[in-house]
Amino acid sequence: MPDKRPSDNVALHIDFPQEDEFAFGNMQCHAYYNFFYFPSGYDRYYREAVHHEGLGAGAKRVWYEAYAELLTKALIVSTGSQLIVKNPVNTARIDKLLTLYPDAKFLYIHRNPVTVFFSTHRFFHQLMPTLCFEELPSEAFLDGMILDVYDRLMSDYAAQRSRIPPENLMEISFEAFERSPLPHLERIERDLMKRDPGAHMPQYSAYMATQKSHRMNTSEVEQERLDRVLKRLSKHMVAHAYELPENVRVKASKDQAIERTA
Repeated sequence: MPDKRPSDNVALHIDFPQEDEFAFGNMQCHAYYNFFYFPSGYDRYYREAVHHEGLGAGAKRVWYEAYAELLTKALIVSTGSQLIVKNPVNTARIDKLLTLYPDAKFLYIHRNPVTVFFSTHRFFHQLMPTLCFEELPSEAFLDGMILDVYDRLMSDYAAQRSRIPPENLMEISFEAFERSPLPHLERIERDLMKRDPGAHMPQYSAYMATQKSHRMNTSEVEQERLDRVLKRLSKHMVAHAYELPENVRVKASKDQAIERTA
């Protein structure tokens, strides 16, 4: 295992926290991350693993029991009293999480959709060759899949968020968090977790000090492809008043490159 994720240089270790959907896929059949092995089936995996479409009563019961068992084991192993789960697919599973945990608290972090798209594409492009059991998807297929799933996740979240009691939901901007993480963490502790921030802020401060050298990737993209992405993401950009991020740049055309070297 490399010591950093190839897609973004974030530190990687077998003992570090990881998205629970990977482990969940080892416990029962209907985990969304099965699409890493068979990307052509991503639509079916989403419908089955997120909305339980086509699942009988027995399969649904196994799904709920397996997820509860997984989180219980994680809580025991971590020797903690409260579990924090980070799983992108859970953005669209609010109804199922509330079925298992009616008093669950939700922290929704929205980020510039264009940044999310290119970051996800880089991640999939580098990870899929190590996992895929079928012919690797084309770049066009990857683009379409990411845009489709992003739209579904956002739409499903919008349709289900009202089920969460207001005191159990906090929504913040990733960009604002990145600029001033400690005030946001203090607010999360106080207003969402309902506990004294002072007990945890020293640990947060110490960890943040280790992350100062991290830099985001820059994406260079052809204008035509960028236009397609912006068109598909336009409604999500408008929702939070996002513009084209600075780390996404238009790649010079062949004619422009020739002019620069002339």
